[in-house]
Formats: sequence, structure tokens, C-alpha cells
Amino acid sequence: MKIQFSPRIAVGVILIVFACMFWYNDMARNKNRERGAAQLRAIAAQPVMTLGVRPTPAAADEKTSLYTPCSEAVISNIIERLSFAAAAEEEDTPDLTSSYDLFLFFTNRARAYLRIRRAPGSDDLLVNFRQPVPDKTDPEERFIDFQPALVTGLGAIFDEIDSGTFSGAGFHPAPTITPILARVPGILGMTKEQAADTALSLRHIGTLPFAAVHTLTQQQEKPVLGPRFSDEQAATIAAALQAAEPVETFPESEGRETALQISLKNGPAVLLRTVVLDVDPEAAYLGFYEVMTNQTIRISEPARVPGIGAIVTPFLPAPAEPATAEPAAGE
Repeated sequence: MKIQFSPRIAVGVILIVFACMFWYNDMARNKNRERGAAQLRAIAAQPVMTLGVRPTPAAADEKTSLYTPCSEAVISNIIERLSFAAAAEEEDTPDLTSSYDLFLFFTNRARAYLRIRRAPGSDDLLVNFRQPVPDKTDPEERFIDFQPALVTGLGAIFDEIDSGTFSGAGFHPAPTITPILARVPGILGMTKEQAADTALSLRHIGTLPFAAVHTLTQQQEKPVLGPRFSDEQAATIAAALQAAEPVETFPESEGRETALQISLKNGPAVLLRTVVLDVDPEAAYLGFYEVMTNQTIRISEPARVPGIGAIVTPFLPAPAEPATAEPAAGE
């Protein structure tokens, strides 16, 4: 039997082949983009000893250009935003004219080098991890650059660098994390019963992977992240949340309070009112800060979480000094 050539079949086969090639290439690009973002999130999960930043110097000045070391407050802001790195397209645009180098030094003596690019005045950063290649002397070959990822919320810091006023010290207001956890069935895998009960919600959150835990304070009407809890402290907090106990109300006692922000690796930030009472210093009483549909904030009923009072207490504001009575006339 003679096999006849069919142009229609040939064209169909070619189209299928091209479709498979495009699909494969698209999948590979998506995988590389997510790999770059995942690398930044993994870096943010490591215990950082110090961090420095500088505008990217010219090649001739690279060895002599110094970086500016950052305070704990600035470090916590940068690390917190890196923990939310998202996959992004490589944008080949002339607007990305500002370039910076970020150096991270970890407590295990390891280091990481990040390259940052942005448009002047923008709050959006394209950040990529630069993996060193051993025994390479050519500047163009010394690093393998991961796919850049999108990091937002650090524009104010880099505005100061551009203006020459950055000292590395002081608090920088942390941007509002969007979204803050709203407890509804289905969010983070919560059941209807868990979403409706503070203690059950806390127990469920304690089973989720944490990216970072900070205190959160207000300065000049802006939220500011406090120092980051260590990985060991965060792990203790996560385990303690799984033993949260329901309570009807606070015991009659004086106490001190702060806010805890738990940044999850996969999901929104959890914002908790955190109170340690004088009569129960071993535990903390936690309630959720929640944004309502009319953009007001409400605080849920509390739950008692045993075992974290000693961790939280050093981050609480100092107790108020008792008022002293004025001496009576003639005394």
C-alpha cells in the first residue's frame, strides 16, 4: 500500500510539536522565576547577624567601596520584606537605573550577596541572589545570578540611600502587610469551628510554618517592627500556640501588652494582641486584630497560651511607675 503525504496532517503535527515546546519553555521559565523568589524567602528564614547595603559601585571601585551596616530595626524591616518575595518577570526597562548591593552575614558565618534594582523613587524592587563561582577571576563570570524576584515595601530606605542621607540607623516604618489574616472558613485550611474560636484558631496557626515573628509598635501613627524573635523562640511560640486554652475573660490583674506579628511562609500575616498579666506571668493572653468590612479594627476574645510569658516579657513596655502621693501641708 502506498502511503500518501498529507499536508494537513503534517501541519497538525508541527503545531502540536510547537505547542509542546512553548508549554515546556513556559513551565521552565515559571520554575526559574519561582526558584529565584524561593531562594530569597529561604535566606530571610536564616538567623542574620548583620546586614550591609551600598549603591552598586563601578567595576574599578568594587574592591574599595564600603557598605553601610544596618541597625537591628532596619535589618528586621528588610528581612521581613524578603520573606514575602514573589516571582516576577525580568523587566528589561531603562527605568530600572538604580542598582544596589546587599550583603547578609549569618550567625553560622555563612554570607549571602543580593543585587537589587529599581526605578528611582519606586517601592518595587527586583532582587536576585548572586551565587559565587569558585576560582573565577573574570568579574563577568564570578557569580551565577538567580532569576530576580519582586520585593516591595522598602522604598523609603533606598530613597535615603539615593539622597545620601542613609546612616543605617533608626527605625523605618514597616508597610502594612496585606492582607492581615481575617479568620474565615477555608483560609489557611481553617475549618468553620476553628475560624469561630480564638483558641482553636491559635492551635491551627501553631501548626503552620512561620517565616518570622516580631513585636509591632506604633511610632508617629505608623506601624514599626521591633526586633525579630530568634528561630528557637519562634519555634517555642508555635508549639505553645498548639496548647492555647479558651478563657471567658481576663483575670482581674494588672499587666502589660504589645502586639505580635507572625509572618507565615505561605499566607497572610497574623496580628495578635498580646497581654502578660502580673498574676499569670508564665502565660500570655492572645487575641486577633482583625480588619472588618468597614475598615475598622476589632480585637477578638482572648485565649490563654501557656509557656510563652518568659519569651514575650522582655519585649513588653516597661511597667508604669506607681504614682507617689504629694506630702500633706505641714509634713
